[in-house]
Amino acid sequence: MAEAQRIRPDLDFVRSIRASGGDTVKQCMQCANCSIACELSPDERPFPRKEMLLAQWGLKEELLTDPDVWLCYGCTDCSIHCPRGARPGDVLAAVRKEVIREFSPLGFVQTALSSPKWLPVLIALPLVIWGAIYLLFADPAGRESYFDGIFPPGILEPVLGAMTLLGSLFFLIGAVRYWNALLARHPAPPGAKFLPAAIGALGDVVTHARFRKCESGTSRTIGHMLLLFGFLVILLGGTVVGIGFMFKLITLPLEDNGGIWVFFKILLNVGAVGLIVGTAMLLWYRLTRPERQMKGTWFDWFMIVTLLGTGVTGLLTEVLRWTAPQPAAFAVYFVHLVFVFCLLGYAPWSKLAHPVYRTVALAHARYVGRT
Repeated sequence: MAEAQRIRPDLDFVRSIRASGGDTVKQCMQCANCSIACELSPDERPFPRKEMLLAQWGLKEELLTDPDVWLCYGCTDCSIHCPRGARPGDVLAAVRKEVIREFSPLGFVQTALSSPKWLPVLIALPLVIWGAIYLLFADPAGRESYFDGIFPPGILEPVLGAMTLLGSLFFLIGAVRYWNALLARHPAPPGAKFLPAAIGALGDVVTHARFRKCESGTSRTIGHMLLLFGFLVILLGGTVVGIGFMFKLITLPLEDNGGIWVFFKILLNVGAVGLIVGTAMLLWYRLTRPERQMKGTWFDWFMIVTLLGTGVTGLLTEVLRWTAPQPAAFAVYFVHLVFVFCLLGYAPWSKLAHPVYRTVALAHARYVGRT
């Protein structure tokens, strides 16, 4: 006879799941239709059936250290085939948000990103920071480029660089915490090799190999890939340009340098277009495929609006630089910087953290032989 086990439900955790979009969790009757419908669910310990049970019972520790919640890509096949309307896809999305809150440093920021009542504070922070820098360093008489109109050369780049480094540090801390928690509950077998597992996981994320197996259609896959690659191009390209400018290797605007920097400018513009088009495709998918949609939470919409706002205001600033009076370009550029702050500054706690935690979970799955 199996040994009796005491279960200690965390009712606050159940309430948090329900408040984050998983309010249908109690409707699950454990029929397993969801696991059968999912193209990604493995034969051994399939998901999302077991995750629904863990969520119903409020078994927080077991659920937050369950890597299978990240093997789901939110295609909602499970929700469509659920006879009780329990919507497992929504529940797993809510759990993923709880994972970010649990393992990220300063998890209260994620709480703020999940509620509209904190929006004034989230917007006020970049307004105060950029406004203070403008008042302290702006030199209207010395304007030579649209960058100088708000910040003199050498002011903006260190601030954005420090923000990126700090965000990367928070991402690293959260990823290491999550990896250690996964291994503590699901140890790797003898002889497991980390490097091939990590490389394979990165390949899955970059190529969307598992994502494409979902039945939700190619438009969602293409939108995600355009968004991902557009964001990475802007982030990496912008970092290179910022470092080059700080060390006086290049001048701005980029076309003044000629050569490879003209290519960089084209590449950054292509990245911006990819970001905008990819985000717009996902937004269109949300609006036109309601049967396929998870419940849109504030947490989701904050990221969508921030991504779209960053791309649109960035391109619009460049256009206005050539076609409109400088004050108009300065104003739009200032709004662009607010969006950039919201995108980069809050990234470790927003939905942009998904690629990081998903990569960790996929690497763990390969490392322990789950996939």
